[in-house]
Amino acid sequence: MRFLHRVYQIACADFAVRIRYERYKRRHWRLHRAFPFLSWAYLLFLAVCRKVLRIRAEERLTYPESSMRIYPAPARFLRRCAQAKAVAFQVVGTLLLARSADPIPRWNAVGYRLRVADYPSVRREAAAEASRRAGGAATQEQVCAVLQEWLGIPSEELCRQEQESLRAFLIPNPYFLKILPCLRARGQRVLAVDETGLPAAFWEELLAENGLSLERVYAAAGGQKLWRSVRAAEGDSAMYVGSDAETVRAAGRRGQLFPDLFQACALYRPESSGSTVSSVYASIVAVHLHAEERFASRFYEHGFAYGGILVYGFCSWLDDLARRKRYDGLLFLARDAQILYEIYRRYFGSVPSYYLSISRLASMKVVFPQYSHVFWEMAVRAKARKKASMTVREALEQVGLGELLPLPVRANVAGEDRLDARAAEALCRYLSEIRSKIAEIYAADTAAFEEYFAPMIRGKKRVCVVDLGWRGTIFTMLAKYVERTHPETEVRGAMVGTTNSALSNYLVDSKQLDSYLFSHTKNVRNIVGERELMLLETLFSSAQASTVGYRTDGDGVARPVFGRPENARQGAFEEMRRGMSDFCALFHEARNCLPYPLQISAEDAYAPIRQINRNRRYNLALYGDLNASPEPNGRPVALRKLLREMNG
Repeated sequence: MRFLHRVYQIACADFAVRIRYERYKRRHWRLHRAFPFLSWAYLLFLAVCRKVLRIRAEERLTYPESSMRIYPAPARFLRRCAQAKAVAFQVVGTLLLARSADPIPRWNAVGYRLRVADYPSVRREAAAEASRRAGGAATQEQVCAVLQEWLGIPSEELCRQEQESLRAFLIPNPYFLKILPCLRARGQRVLAVDETGLPAAFWEELLAENGLSLERVYAAAGGQKLWRSVRAAEGDSAMYVGSDAETVRAAGRRGQLFPDLFQACALYRPESSGSTVSSVYASIVAVHLHAEERFASRFYEHGFAYGGILVYGFCSWLDDLARRKRYDGLLFLARDAQILYEIYRRYFGSVPSYYLSISRLASMKVVFPQYSHVFWEMAVRAKARKKASMTVREALEQVGLGELLPLPVRANVAGEDRLDARAAEALCRYLSEIRSKIAEIYAADTAAFEEYFAPMIRGKKRVCVVDLGWRGTIFTMLAKYVERTHPETEVRGAMVGTTNSALSNYLVDSKQLDSYLFSHTKNVRNIVGERELMLLETLFSSAQASTVGYRTDGDGVARPVFGRPENARQGAFEEMRRGMSDFCALFHEARNCLPYPLQISAEDAYAPIRQINRNRRYNLALYGDLNASPEPNGRPVALRKLLREMNG
């Protein structure tokens, strides 16, 4: 047995193997009890597939996730219950679902209010002692009586705090909000059973508060004892429905094992870090995508399940950072930070915030010619290194220098020439010679930008520039502009993440820039490559075209000028943003149920999107019909093509 136990420990050390094995035992508990060697054979099969054949089960999951039916179709479930005169439902896990996939956060909330450290462990030991004294499963009152002896806290207060925690953490299962009225309409009695040892009166009140009215609640400590009470009162025609295997076994043929929602979709989630955040996140996604019987679009689901927690976590971190560093203004940049700006203003907003339409091209126009070396690199040399063929004319028109055409003979390059390395160097030499002329062309953009930008920082002493990432180029140029035109204002930066580049490393080391997820000094193993950067930028992209400059309209109002739209399927970006927004609303609600502040660590915020971004098949299917343009006014390129190139 020691050998078998050791084999079990080694095999189940892998999260995917453990989840699938435990799910098999739950679904086939009768077979597992009668023929345990079959379960061991299945475990060995899973381990071989994972460790030897390198088959990753999580890459073969059904997507969109909401299309995978965990609960049976309502009509099918009602047919199963047709012959029963009474249907008794398990309360927790069936009629009511927890806001956290793990019960530990609920017990921690009780401990926080009672000022008892590690309350879950103390409570577990007290329950074992109470059961020993009672000679069987103990009720809540018996457990709290033991806790009173150990902690010196009145048992009445302990019971009250535990029940209040349940009220805050339990929500109605949307699936059964539709099922119960159908059962009552057929004349069947609808009952509830609870084996946790809490009083039946408490459950009757809580179920009614959540819109789940039932004829009666049976409560007892222990599944077998509970089912005997139900059968004695309701007769042999009563049926039990729940996720508690012990009570299902006690009910025999009249027992119906109902899926445990959190366990059934655990493979879709990252392995839990044990934190409250990861548990609350898993619950929100499971309930929203599965219990509500919705079929979400793949883009909405992507934003909800993978981007939402990152957005909320960053905004929470940013709000704390702004207070600590005493910023009196936040500037959210470009299209990438639009959803960040919206969520920050909706749920935080302790510091005044503004949305600044800008891009690398627009910022280069504003600071030209001080950053002409950056301009040559991004507007010319970087384009020459790309695989896509481009002419000199296209490169100049993209950056608003089309009026320089046709180029003179002394430029040693023509507009129709292919922009290769030779042409790029010749063009850079010529542009450097006419630097003053380029500055004149961009002068209108610079003047309009000042009118547009000045009201945002007027009267501000410390301003934080907020961007998605990654090198800090726009932040650097904007900070230089503010230093030159508004020297009374100090500018610092905050980003979701930075790459391991010379510029971003310098900005982090010199304390000019703070990074949430990762940098060369923080969570280094999470720094992403070019492929992951593109996926993150697509997630945070916007239906709005990129900013290419600034102009003052005829009415005297300075506004940003936008380039050509990159994608015909702009609804995809709106769907992803709506998904992120909906997740943030649900997480904010759940967060307010805790008696202590809930901070989302960088690891918890990044784990979901990191896991799905490594799934090549998923991303090819998701983004296959979308286009992207690396540069404003550039030629759109299919994301599927870019992803395949980056995967070799």
